[in-house]
Amino acid sequence: MKTLSFVPFQLLLTIALFSMGSVSPSLAQGQDPLEGEVVNAIAQKTIQKFSTSSCQDLATSMAQGKKDPNTLKDQLTARFIQKLRQDPQLTQQFFDQISTPVLTKLFECGLVPPQN
Repeated sequence: MKTLSFVPFQLLLTIALFSMGSVSPSLAQGQDPLEGEVVNAIAQKTIQKFSTSSCQDLATSMAQGKKDPNTLKDQLTARFIQKLRQDPQLTQQFFDQISTPVLTKLFECGLVPPQN
């Protein structure tokens, strides 16, 4: 299995937002409800997506990289990243939740650290 040397942060968030299935109307209309509850929901969906995905699925998703920046999913991902960059407390809240389970799965799959 070919491995990648890093996991693009935006790709991880895109996977998380995509795994949410439907998009709430408030997010689609451009309102900014990204507070603690939304961050918790995205973190839980991220954890769920990684824990239920096969190693092959994760490797394939990561290899595909960024899709169409004009999609709603990618626009929401960009907004989420921007919000995390603006609010250190939300950033810590998000990464405190996802770091261990996501990195453990990536490690178990041989996707981090890079394999020579």
